[in-house]
Amino acid sequence: MTKRRPFSNVFYGWWITWAFFVILTYSAGTFVYGTPAIVNPVREDLGWSVGAVALAFSLQRLQNGLLAPVVGQIVDRYGARGPIFFGTVLMSSSFIVLGFTSSLWMFYIGFLMGSVGLSFQSPSVGFSTVTHWFKRKRAQALSIVVAGGGFAGILVPAVAFLIDNLGWRHALFVMAGGFWIFSLPILLIIKPRPEPYGYQVDGGPPPQATPGVATTPAEDEPEVSFKQAMRSRSFWFLALGFACIQLSITPVLSLSFAALEDKGYSRNVIGWVIVAFTLVSVCARFFIGWLADRANKRYIYTVCAVLQITGLFCFVAIGSAWTLVPFIITFGAGYGGTLPLRPAMQADYFGRKSFGAINGMILTVLSPAAVASPAIVGLLHNATDSYAPGFILLAGVSGLGIPLILLSKPKKTQKASQAMA
Repeated sequence: MTKRRPFSNVFYGWWITWAFFVILTYSAGTFVYGTPAIVNPVREDLGWSVGAVALAFSLQRLQNGLLAPVVGQIVDRYGARGPIFFGTVLMSSSFIVLGFTSSLWMFYIGFLMGSVGLSFQSPSVGFSTVTHWFKRKRAQALSIVVAGGGFAGILVPAVAFLIDNLGWRHALFVMAGGFWIFSLPILLIIKPRPEPYGYQVDGGPPPQATPGVATTPAEDEPEVSFKQAMRSRSFWFLALGFACIQLSITPVLSLSFAALEDKGYSRNVIGWVIVAFTLVSVCARFFIGWLADRANKRYIYTVCAVLQITGLFCFVAIGSAWTLVPFIITFGAGYGGTLPLRPAMQADYFGRKSFGAINGMILTVLSPAAVASPAIVGLLHNATDSYAPGFILLAGVSGLGIPLILLSKPKKTQKASQAMA
């Protein structure tokens, strides 16, 4: 008798999904959630304004949007291993540059380097890979990938601890080394597609067809090329709708730490607020990922968007400690829920054929919103000495994305129509 290997009955696609979870937990925990913790220490040390520092976060989002289509096409053609390694090199180097920074231009260069690195180690790289491994449980698998970005919030207290005890420069050097510890072992796990390695999508054959009942195997997916998607009305409704919703996300992720400090909260309390917010976000990602495989994704996305916008208004109204709770629940649940829905909706609309390139173009459309929103909040803060006007303005504009999402509808494929008949 031969001994079975532990977990040998687990579909290999799940290992890949959790590998991306680990990578995103560290990269997002340090670069997305961690760098806002250095805003006020950098301002105090170097004498810069909020607007000057906020511009770095705008540049961060701009570079990611410009590179997204290129990264998507690279992943579609060559797989994710090369991009992840390249991203590790750049992100580690960017933290070293930021640690040595003494001028604004050097600070901006460090953020641009990190942004380029994050483009090659972003959730989109995981989406492009995981989409090829799953169909029936795709939204659930994608929710695990994006949960890594949410679970990353638990690193914020650790980042704040490093900054308070080592100083912001040495803290950045320590985080630079962590990229190599977390990223390199994961490269051995990731594989681009199941078929060359003897696997099938979802780990086995699709369900057997039942007379009179439509099935949705991977073969019945739409296979839309990049050019066809660009000519599709559904693509532009989706992309512009996602861009509007993005306006209420980036300012909170980039400037929440500094905004809560201005309200009188200690750095330790703010760190745990962000932990609570991200844990709510992670729970929402798992639940919405499970629900999205069973219900209409457009309607679920609409509910999540409303919660997210409501959460931004709650953030503006934060006063005493108890008023933090509505923000944590509404914004955390709404923001977390939208993340697995976006790639899942894209896959339903356009299939796997050019997923990376189409996803990259969606990120490019999102880029102006991601770039403009921190800068708008920073400039309005300089003019009014308050974060509230910028947050309120962007929350209102975000509402325009909801009707665009509801108007977008996927086209039925020829095979799916035949199965239905």
